[in-house]
Formats: sequence, structure tokens, C-alpha cells
Amino acid sequence: MTKSDLCEQTGLSKETVERLLKDGEATKEVWNIVLGQLNAEPTIDYPSESILGDLENDMNRLGPEAECAVYYGVNSQDLIFTDYQLPGESEHGANEQVARLSKFHITLEEAYELFEKQNMTL
Repeated sequence: MTKSDLCEQTGLSKETVERLLKDGEATKEVWNIVLGQLNAEPTIDYPSESILGDLENDMNRLGPEAECAVYYGVNSQDLIFTDYQLPGESEHGANEQVARLSKFHITLEEAYELFEKQNMTL
């Protein structure tokens, strides 16, 4: 989150935010506004275990070497793989807003292994 984001999301002035960041001091009201916004930041959900079934179905339909996009984000310093998407189709997974996530391209087989390993650690 940038200073501009914080100003926009909280309604605090740029000067107030800069003073807060520079001095580490603010009124109780300002701290409550900032902390309220930071605590309200959305968290990234893990996909359900059914994502493995979706991946299996797509591998049977298209082959394990078919390419897909895997979406991921960071949640409290944990890297979370949330969704996958085939070209021209809607994504499968945790119903995250993919616009706020990053993505990379791998095969369906590799995506299956990735989500399987993630599910094992939960």
C-alpha cells in the first residue's frame, strides 16, 4: 500500500499521513482510522480441495500438457495459490478477484502438483 492509497482509502490528508510516517506519532483518532483500514484489508482465501477435481477433469479433457494460468498472492507473508484459468475460460478456485493477484503460466499437470502440495500443508 502506498501513501496515496492510504490517503485515498482513509480520507486522511497527505500531510497527516506523511507526518505519521515520518514521526511515528498521530492522534488517537488518526491511529484508529489507519489501523481500521489496515485491519480491513482483504485476505486471500485458499481454494477448496475441489480444485484438484477440477484440474483432473481439465487434464482428462485437454491433456496434462495444456497450459493454464495460476493466480497467487501474499497473505500475512504466506504465498497462496488461489485460482487457475484455462485460456478463454473462467477461473476455478477461491473466487478471488484475480485483478489483485499475480499470475504465471504452467501446465495443468504442474498446476495439479502445486495445488496438491499446498493442500497437504493446510
